Amino acid sequence: MKIVAVSQRVDHYPDRNETRDALDQRLAAFVAICGHVSVPVPNALGGAIRDWLAVVHPAAVVLSGGNDIGQCAERDDTELALLAYAQERQLPVLGICRGMQMLAHWSGTGLHPVEGHVRTRHCLVGEQLSQLRAGLLPGGL
Repeated sequence: MKIVAVSQRVDHYPDRNETRDALDQRLAAFVAICGHVSVPVPNALGGAIRDWLAVVHPAAVVLSGGNDIGQCAERDDTELALLAYAQERQLPVLGICRGMQMLAHWSGTGLHPVEGHVRTRHCLVGEQLSQLRAGLLPGGL
């Protein structure tokens, strides 16, 4: 089994004075059915993310969805560090929704608003995704 570093969205709870990292459980389940172990990446690491990556030593990176680019500086910094790490080591990267936007942003490609996109399910294809269609993950990914 290979370790996959998975970025997390940032949720703010002002009534509790808390900021939390969060990850959809279906994403961790998807990584597992692909035969790997997902390790959520904390957004509060700041400059220590390189030390964290040296210990975890992921074989791939998944940039998850949630939050807009520029909305949470700590998440932006975390994902930019993950992309630099992946590029240096020639690791595979999967971007989901915001994650794909971050890949475009990181590579210098412009982003344009699309109407009716938020909370839309997209049809995904590929060998590993056939297990989703077989019902191993209720509700899909």
